[in-house]
Amino acid sequence: MKIQKAFYAVILLFLSLLITSCGLWRDFTVYFNTYYNAKTLFDQVEEDILKKKKDIFAFKDEQQKFGANSNSPNSQTFQNSQTFQNSQNFQNSTQIQTQTNNSSQTGTAQLSDLNKVIEKCSKILQYEKNSSYFDDALFMTGKALFYQGEYPKAQRKFTELAGLGETKYSLENKLWLAKTYLQLRNFDEGLKLIDEVKTDAIKAKNDKIYMDASIAKIGFMIYRLDYQKAIDECNDYLKVSKDDEINALVNYELGKIYILIDDSKNALDSFNAALNFSPTFDIEFESRFESARLMKKLGKIDESAKIFETMRYQGKFKDKLDRILIELGQNYYEKKQPEKALVIFKDVDTTYRLNQSGGIACMKIADIYEKVYHDYDSSFKYYNKATLANIPKDIKLDAERNSKIITNYFNLKIQQNEYSMQIIYRDKPQYFYQDSVDYLLVYRQYEDKINKLIDSLKNIDTRKGPSSQSYSFDQVNKIYIQQQDDLKSRRNRSQKYVEPQILLIARGIYKKPKKLSSSSDSLHIMISQNLYDIGSLFYSELDAPDSAFIYFKKILKEYPNKPVTPQTMFALGTYYETRNDSVKADSMFKYVYNNFEKDPVRIAAGHKLGIIKKDDENLSLKKNDIDEKAYIDAEQLAFDKKYLESIDSFHKIYKNSPKSKYAAKSIYYCGLIYEENLKMYDSAAVEYGLLQNKEYVDSAPAKAASGKYLFYKTEKDKLKAEADKKNKESVQKDSVNQQKDKLNKENPEALKSVQSVNQKAGTNNNTESIDSKGKEIKQPIVKDSRVNIDSLKILNEKSPPSLKKPNLNKLKIEKDSTKKNIDSLQILRN
Repeated sequence: MKIQKAFYAVILLFLSLLITSCGLWRDFTVYFNTYYNAKTLFDQVEEDILKKKKDIFAFKDEQQKFGANSNSPNSQTFQNSQTFQNSQNFQNSTQIQTQTNNSSQTGTAQLSDLNKVIEKCSKILQYEKNSSYFDDALFMTGKALFYQGEYPKAQRKFTELAGLGETKYSLENKLWLAKTYLQLRNFDEGLKLIDEVKTDAIKAKNDKIYMDASIAKIGFMIYRLDYQKAIDECNDYLKVSKDDEINALVNYELGKIYILIDDSKNALDSFNAALNFSPTFDIEFESRFESARLMKKLGKIDESAKIFETMRYQGKFKDKLDRILIELGQNYYEKKQPEKALVIFKDVDTTYRLNQSGGIACMKIADIYEKVYHDYDSSFKYYNKATLANIPKDIKLDAERNSKIITNYFNLKIQQNEYSMQIIYRDKPQYFYQDSVDYLLVYRQYEDKINKLIDSLKNIDTRKGPSSQSYSFDQVNKIYIQQQDDLKSRRNRSQKYVEPQILLIARGIYKKPKKLSSSSDSLHIMISQNLYDIGSLFYSELDAPDSAFIYFKKILKEYPNKPVTPQTMFALGTYYETRNDSVKADSMFKYVYNNFEKDPVRIAAGHKLGIIKKDDENLSLKKNDIDEKAYIDAEQLAFDKKYLESIDSFHKIYKNSPKSKYAAKSIYYCGLIYEENLKMYDSAAVEYGLLQNKEYVDSAPAKAASGKYLFYKTEKDKLKAEADKKNKESVQKDSVNQQKDKLNKENPEALKSVQSVNQKAGTNNNTESIDSKGKEIKQPIVKDSRVNIDSLKILNEKSPPSLKKPNLNKLKIEKDSTKKNIDSLQILRN
């Protein structure tokens, strides 16, 4: 009996060991055959993704939406380009933690690796459900799908893992599920789960999970432009966190949020607080940099300059010296020391020409020449230089706009001199004849120089060997200008350079004098209108009211009782008003109101005098309250997933109140709904495009949408170019087929003969062909049968003049038709 019991005990022990060994063997084989490779690959990809994620507070991950359908423009999501920047900062795009707009950031290689991870984990989930690595594979699959932007699939995996009960991933899985809900715009559920994760993390003393949950919530609040809640969340985190490095980062982020709501004092405190912890090198630099900039904004220019001077000579910041110098130069400019500012900006332009700072320095130099020295030639030069530099889009647009304004000024000055010369030519014809003779003499010298240059270029080509190169007059003219510019650059820079008259003709500045048939009174009207245009340009565009005043006074003194008189007097009244001279201002407005009843400017003068009442100003205050309620109601409709109704409500806000503070936010919200909920990317682009208009471009929503809009527009332009190319090829092919069909119907035998002859001819230069009457003709072989000779003829007729052989006779007539007096040119240049 004892032997039997012992036998049963041995059997039971053997079976238990067998079962246990089977489980261990299963885990052993799963680990080394599948899980180890999947885990190693996933860790490498995740580490790479986190390194490339420059802003840990970014709600929209840079790598998302790069999945299998990412090559399709319609499946591409717009990338959130929310940046935290001061609207007065020229160099805002080089700051750390600025989110990239490149939707393919993760790259094709990482996509392939994530697919491999999912594939390996799926084998564990399908065939090894009893393995100890089942939970690990399920969680890893969910994260891989999340990184791919496959949020519905990721949600299913995280939900499935949560349904298994308590696992080692329970708390972390809940956080990832919350983040997935937020990406799927299930905001209520996502925020609820994040708050639960924070509470559970505190109980479990899991600081990392708590930090991740807080950062996720902060990023979401910033994304939603709910800055006050983001601030509250940052402060809540700082109360419990003991990680000095992360605390420095959160304080820096808090400072950027305060900048967005224009709270400079709290922003300064936050940046200084970041330095009291253990910031990384980048966070230390950015915090000091932003702190100094804010001091300048708060009027502490000397303290700001002191910080920048200290940073300038600290070796550890040498790689960021260009940014420091830009701000230091701006300090000198605001301290009314433009000479020192110019020295620093020109140093940046020279040393960092290829950097973004070099272009920004050009913009600053141009601004000083324009605003301080009124040197519009030098200002124009640097504005044009800035337009070609690698600078942010908004700065480049400013450079282009200012360049056009100064070009307009030059044109108006040239026009003014031309009108003045017409008066002289009308009163004293001998001046016209003398100027014409002088121009002709100079033009002959210019023509001789160009012809000699043509001959020298031909001789150079002949010495090099046989050449079919021919030079047009315009081409050689450009070569001549370039040669003279090279000579000019090698001259002593301290000597003032005056361009010779021949070069002025080459540039098209010195033209043949012309004499208009207009009456003296008509010329005076044109001159007075031109003077008013110059004065208005100075007043409204060039921000030089004193210069505008001179032109307006000149009109009233030298050209009284002209059609432009009422506008001029009103402009003078406005000038006096800005100088707080109400007596002179009212006298101008009263004169306009009493003497120009039919002129529209009379109404504006009546408004200034208070004779014509404006609408009740209090209506605008009441309107803001109405708009706020309408915005909240429209937002609630979006939360309730009534997207079309929400869009209609937002549209009404910015259409009825385009100047309301809720207008830009309403447009941005419409874009978000079209983009993320309705997947109507073209409609989203329209909304984001509205934010780039002048009235909204400086708003926070416009800055958040600018990257998305630029990305979308670039892709659309690329697709349109490809479609146009395909359509053109299709039209050419259809045209050839139509001709073949026509020829086949009229004379089938002739078409066969053409094809037969072409096949026999090989690659000869010419071949026998047959016309519609069956006769043989000589014609070039067209190697590509899709090319239509008639189409090529039409294309040649529509080609721009620069692609055709120049007509020298026509060119000479055009040159003879140009007229300009050299005296007027010299007056303008002086």
